[in-house]
Amino acid sequence: MLNILRPEQRLLVSAFMTASAAAMKTNAAVDAWKTLINFSEPAAASKWAAVDDRIMGGSSTSQMRYMDSGETNFQGTLVSEGGGFASVRYLEPLPLSGVAALKLRACGDGRQGYKLTLRPPGAEFSYQCEFTIGATEFEDVILPFSKFRAVVRGRPLPEAPPLRSMQSAQLGLMLSKFTTDGAQRQCEPGPFSLRLKTLMCDGEAPAKP
Repeated sequence: MLNILRPEQRLLVSAFMTASAAAMKTNAAVDAWKTLINFSEPAAASKWAAVDDRIMGGSSTSQMRYMDSGETNFQGTLVSEGGGFASVRYLEPLPLSGVAALKLRACGDGRQGYKLTLRPPGAEFSYQCEFTIGATEFEDVILPFSKFRAVVRGRPLPEAPPLRSMQSAQLGLMLSKFTTDGAQRQCEPGPFSLRLKTLMCDGEAPAKP
């Protein structure tokens, strides 16, 4: 078709085709992310339970709370003495078949020490991925499985295999004074709040396990 067009027309057609191809790639990239949890839904908060450091003699507290602004907050109070962590656990198995990365849309509070955790079925350890997020506006944090590290009771488990796609896992969120390599960080005690919008996964939309 380009051979029967004038030079200026060929340029216009080529530009249009290039733009269309770029748009298709962009749309494909957007469509590749599938929603696992919509924290904008009022029922989202009720599907979580607190698992704080009180099981290790600490006194931190946490909860998931739905806000009228259309978000769910992971919030509570971190106490450094004792266990030094506050966490919540998702009560439903998280489908992860064919998944290699997660994307969390959230807004932080300026703290370091937030983690997303995945526990394989029947395992005594979990895979943890630390993330840092701004405190002024919502942003997307990409959490590739290659960045997760196996941890058991706050200590690294280097002999565990790397995190791979699996049928399902138990999802958790955590604020901890411990890094994934077992070191202790300067983690300010007191109230915290992580505002959540969505958790998404790459690849095909997973089926319920």
